[in-house]
Amino acid sequence: MGLAACAYNPLYPDVRSPAQHAHELDARCMLAPEDATAAALAPGVVEGVEPAYGTVQSGNDRALRLRGARLHFRPEPGFSPESLHRSLECHEARVVTGRAPERPDDPYTLPGGWLDIDVTSAGDGFVVAVVTDDIPTARRVLDRARRFAGGPAK
Repeated sequence: MGLAACAYNPLYPDVRSPAQHAHELDARCMLAPEDATAAALAPGVVEGVEPAYGTVQSGNDRALRLRGARLHFRPEPGFSPESLHRSLECHEARVVTGRAPERPDDPYTLPGGWLDIDVTSAGDGFVVAVVTDDIPTARRVLDRARRFAGGPAK
């Protein structure tokens, strides 16, 4: 089920800047050029988009909170969870540092922010979760993902 089981902990926020996140990936991303991510960045590989939720402690109970989007990818030659993760993470790092252009409605980047990307195998395809801890930002991520994939931004 992916992110529905992940716990959000507001007591320990990540204080790194988007640029710090991006530069931490420099060594890994040198071997993954931007043009190699073209297949992963094509809207046509996305079969569907749904909200990504996480749980937070709410009194003596847990509550679901919107965290972003889950993009369902069709299987393509050369795709694996690891290769997709690396491609999308490096794409985000390059956009953040200005080494790649921003794309309209790119669900894997957000101007001025850093998004967490997680890829899992799901049946005969993959699920790419793009999440953040901020609810208004999570809504923007979901809207961008829906527009990117050609669906309605609700």
